[in-house]
Amino acid sequence: MKIAQLLFFIILFSPLIYSQNQEIKSPNIQDSTLFPVREEKVNTNKKNKTKGATKNSDLNSIYRNTQYQNNQKNLSPAQKSEIEPLIEDLKDNQTYEYSFYSYVFSDFSKDYFSHLINAKKLNPKVKELDYYFVYHYVIYPNKEKKIEHLQLLYNNQLIDDELIKYAKHLLYSVEQSAYLLIHGKDDFLPLLYVQDVLQLRKDVKLISLDLLRNEDYKQKWRGEGLNIPNQKVVDTQFFKEMMQNNSNKSIQISLTVPTNYIEKLNSNWYFKGLSIATQNSSFSNKNIYDILIKDKDFYYFNKTKTKKISSNYLPFLILLSEEYSNQNQNEKVQKINEIIEKIKIQCD
Repeated sequence: MKIAQLLFFIILFSPLIYSQNQEIKSPNIQDSTLFPVREEKVNTNKKNKTKGATKNSDLNSIYRNTQYQNNQKNLSPAQKSEIEPLIEDLKDNQTYEYSFYSYVFSDFSKDYFSHLINAKKLNPKVKELDYYFVYHYVIYPNKEKKIEHLQLLYNNQLIDDELIKYAKHLLYSVEQSAYLLIHGKDDFLPLLYVQDVLQLRKDVKLISLDLLRNEDYKQKWRGEGLNIPNQKVVDTQFFKEMMQNNSNKSIQISLTVPTNYIEKLNSNWYFKGLSIATQNSSFSNKNIYDILIKDKDFYYFNKTKTKKISSNYLPFLILLSEEYSNQNQNEKVQKINEIIEKIKIQCD
């Protein structure tokens, strides 16, 4: 399928392809769970206090921008050089913010892992830090620790049953032993939970664009035969080069990856369940539908976030309805069209 056809789908059924990271609004600095408000000691030096608060605000704004933009996953070397003095100025206080920023802006380097540990010690109530512990144990494998922190995320409802349900369906959309490219933590971590805790579809090889900012993670995939660009910044150009370099590999792309990336594909591609495939095969949307339909009301989601994600079922269902219509299988067409209408109502 061509890019123009994807854009047609988006316009016709907006919002059709829902990227979890792309659509989530960034939290206000004061109420962000990663940056909880805490009591500060009285500082008689108003100038220094204001200066420190400004640095925290600037760093938080930069961090949030890297989390929610839809065309670049990390800072360029030039951008990093600009924020390093801001982080260094926080060093003397050894605050939670200093530890947290030091780690996340290191692109999850093992040399900065002690900062993440320290951030957890300084503020153990910040449950979202477990996201980054999982990241660390994916890059630097420790299966037991990875599962431990995935379970904590589940216990704290940061990975919930609806995200797990969607993750299962996404894995059912992937061919045997294929690669699945995903965008960020909201789609990656539920997939890890399904594979590592529930022990399902462990044959699928998960590649996170978010983690590809880390040089050791890149090297891991190079060691498995993938041609990963040397570019430091993981952005749409990085994605384009990576897909071109590995055109002979069976790589599927989650529909949670923003369309800014998908538009960079310059070859034929196909909707395959909740993913896009760059190679056609006998594993078809019919096969995927036959699996999903066994899960009663597979398309139904109750929470606002996952209701939006359910729009990602529409492309392959629309195409499958058209295929069955051409074959005069009217009962199947009717059933699929009813599901399509229910999803569209659910997404409104």
